Amino acid sequence: MTRLAVVGFLCLSLILAGCSTGNAKYGNPTTPSSATAAPMFSLAAGTYNSVQKVSITDATAGAAIYFTTNGTVPTTSSTPYTGPITVSSTETLMAVAIAAGYASSTVETAAYTISLPPPATAAPVFSPAGGSYNSVQTASITDATAGAAIYFTTNGSVPTVSSTPYTGPITVNSTETLMAVAIAPGYASSTVETAAYTITLAPDGKVMHGNTPLSGAHVYLLAANTNGYGNASVSLLNSALTGASDGLGGYVTTAADGGFTISGMYQCTPNTQVYTYALGGNAGSGDNAASGLLAILGNCPQSGSFTINPPFTMNEVTTVAAAYVMAGFANDATHVSSSGTPLAQTGIANAFANAVNLAENTTGAVLTTTQAGNGAVPQSEINTLANMLAVCIDLTSSNSCSLLFETATADGTASGPQPTDTATAAINIAHHPGANVAALYTLGTSASVFTPALSSQPNDFSVAVNFSVPNSTWAANSYPPFMGAHQIAVDASGNIWIPGFSTSTAYGLMKLSSLGAVLSPANGYTGGGLLNPYGVAIDPSGNVWVTDSVFAANTTVTVSEFSNAGVPLSPSTGFVPNNPQLGPSIAIDAQGNAWLPYGSGVAELSPTGEMVTANPGTPGREGPQGIAIDANDNVWIATGFPTQTGFFREFSSSGVAINPPSLGQYTCGALPNAEDETEGVAIDGSGSLWLVDSEGFVKEGVSPIPPCSGTGGGFVTQIEDRGGDVAIDGDGKAWVISGGGGIGTLSEFSNSGAPISPSNGWVGIPYEPITLNGFAAVSFVDLALDSSGNLWVIQQLYTGDYSHQMPYTFYAKEFIGISAPVVIPYSAGVKNHTLGSRP
Repeated sequence: MTRLAVVGFLCLSLILAGCSTGNAKYGNPTTPSSATAAPMFSLAAGTYNSVQKVSITDATAGAAIYFTTNGTVPTTSSTPYTGPITVSSTETLMAVAIAAGYASSTVETAAYTISLPPPATAAPVFSPAGGSYNSVQTASITDATAGAAIYFTTNGSVPTVSSTPYTGPITVNSTETLMAVAIAPGYASSTVETAAYTITLAPDGKVMHGNTPLSGAHVYLLAANTNGYGNASVSLLNSALTGASDGLGGYVTTAADGGFTISGMYQCTPNTQVYTYALGGNAGSGDNAASGLLAILGNCPQSGSFTINPPFTMNEVTTVAAAYVMAGFANDATHVSSSGTPLAQTGIANAFANAVNLAENTTGAVLTTTQAGNGAVPQSEINTLANMLAVCIDLTSSNSCSLLFETATADGTASGPQPTDTATAAINIAHHPGANVAALYTLGTSASVFTPALSSQPNDFSVAVNFSVPNSTWAANSYPPFMGAHQIAVDASGNIWIPGFSTSTAYGLMKLSSLGAVLSPANGYTGGGLLNPYGVAIDPSGNVWVTDSVFAANTTVTVSEFSNAGVPLSPSTGFVPNNPQLGPSIAIDAQGNAWLPYGSGVAELSPTGEMVTANPGTPGREGPQGIAIDANDNVWIATGFPTQTGFFREFSSSGVAINPPSLGQYTCGALPNAEDETEGVAIDGSGSLWLVDSEGFVKEGVSPIPPCSGTGGGFVTQIEDRGGDVAIDGDGKAWVISGGGGIGTLSEFSNSGAPISPSNGWVGIPYEPITLNGFAAVSFVDLALDSSGNLWVIQQLYTGDYSHQMPYTFYAKEFIGISAPVVIPYSAGVKNHTLGSRP
């Protein structure tokens, strides 16, 4: 509306109202009021790409301004203008000004078009922030804008929507820079954010050939499988974190100094057994695909990862140590497993732990004594075995590896499957320590990487540790221990229980840990009626039952019971004291009842020590010796000197003689004559009975047994003498100590009776094959098998002549990984029908 039109309008209004244009009072004409100046906008109307601030001013003093933004004509009822107006979107401002004494101004209009760009997406955020780290990092990228997509680069280029989309955490295992941008629908791109990571990994270990690093070796982290024997080991390294993998799983590669890092790249299951395996590598003569090395890490912690400090070494020595300790569970370097039962888990955990008794983890050197200080380690033998592997790893000659692989076959025969790497070769030697000894020894002497080494060819390559035991000297003027009375036993935890032989008046029961450390007091556990401990057995609850021997002032056998902690449970007089009929051997049935020879019969003691069954016979030392219980709770005894009832007898679970015995229809082995005592007795998984006399073993079964010699494998025959102890391992093999009178040789037989051990039996180093007056000065007495694949014997050293006028010194000797793991204690095998079975 124009200014003229407004004036006309006002005049017209006055006329219509009956007003004159003059001064009615004075009769003079009236002049119309002046209009308020038009309001002015500080910003011209137009199009803008950002929010604008608009001010409205008026030239008329004191003018009040009113405005609208919705297209209506402003009046004094509209919004009064008080300050700059924010125009954040397209809109039209209309304003009018009115001052006192003035007519309203014209209505002014300013139309603004606001065309804003979209808002920027929030900047992406890295976690952890860039910086220096000594372990592999897992970087996450987040954005505060809902629905934002993130794109990143690692090569220093600026990210765009064509870059790698972020879908999850990024592994940063080496120094690199991450750059990221975020874009959300309806938003502009965010700023580009950068996070620079400097990764300096501390080495966890080194792969070495002697003192020479192996570069370029692939290092795998493996755990023993728990889903059954013979299964492949479980790969633990996350290939997404290591950046490399193959058919065995994720791996890391050793640097020029042999170093490698695995921390932060794996998660292991607590209480599983873990080891490292290095394959290939260059020791200076080129890459050697046949180089295989092992090292034991052991029991996985509850955290799921190991704290490795200082770094450990993988070399030929740690490989030999690992091969022997896990031999009972390993088919080869990548197939280590157990059944996963609680007893199997205990067995394999104890086996892996045994590595610390053989090799020093940090340096990779052979130990001379065990960690507890009471075990002698065969240092020279282990170094010789390590040198055999070193010849191949060093590529000493073009046929270095073929010579090793031809002699270290999977079955110990010349035509058996050959290994393809040195780690599996070491495991094969541990499985067959009596095979190809001369060739292996010659191969070992062709390298001198590890010293000292053997200076002469050994009887075999079984690895054994001698543990000294307090109070281990048997009194002079006394009979040596009867063989076959089970004077050594292993409990479910792998602890070893043996009588404490001593010339002192305090004869105690000794307890060693699975690693050979002495757990009992210096004089052993005493009390409970114990005088001269002899036979030992463990009941299903883990309590230890002990018999006294009969000689000197002790004219009758006393039975004592101890808790697994060594606390006497029997009264101070023992159970059933002063009973001249009882023999010194003892066995426990499935219900926890103790059975002993009773003259030529058997006696049964309840778990609380009361005599509940007594089938008497003729008393005296020439009566029954060994005793065993089968899965049906029938009791079997060796009768000592053969009688009209034969060389063994069977009794029901109520102690009633079974005649004829349920076994014996088919016989294999060497039958004893009237001057030979049968002592050792054991039951295998098929229910067959094994007995040992001084001229061989006898096997009695319920099905035809092929003819077998009953001797060989080092079995020493001794006419008119006693048999030795016998035990059955988890693969059904029989382990026998033969020859009374101090011979004491350890032999191994297949379940069909074929000898496996060398012609001199298993010896083990250290060993002193000397003789005194025609009798062996060092011999084995009794044996026990454990759930780790180890065999324990009592080894005695004579220091006089064989006339019962001499002292004997006793050791506990552990043959590491030589046998198959077996269910222990024996009473658990009876109770669970798992005699002669793997746990």
